Amino acid sequence: MLKKNSVKLIIATICGYIYIGAVPRNDELTEILTQFIFSPSKLLTILLCFLISFTFYANIIFEIVNKLPFLGIKNRKLDLLLFRIISILCIVFLFIIGFWETVFIVCFTYFYFYLMVKDSRKRAGGEV
Repeated sequence: MLKKNSVKLIIATICGYIYIGAVPRNDELTEILTQFIFSPSKLLTILLCFLISFTFYANIIFEIVNKLPFLGIKNRKLDLLLFRIISILCIVFLFIIGFWETVFIVCFTYFYFYLMVKDSRKRAGGEV
């Protein structure tokens, strides 16, 4: 389970990096729209990387909060602590590269995580 989440974390960070690097900066809105119209592959790359990044981060946070602490892994406290620290460092790395783009990713991650928790409680028969 921890290996799967580590791979997700690596993919989410790489996609976040690609997303931040591909977003046009310091351009007027008309120039940005013109770039996206004449180069739809760039827009698709930006949207796909953004989508993968925030869904993987939300999934990782969901599993850290709900599933990982209850696994019967040796040294699970140390493994979980290291994984949490590395996850935070990956987000800080993205904040250093592009602040506002990372804020956008974190906001969508939070809302998607909230929906995942709400859905899991509904499926478990608990209060929503």
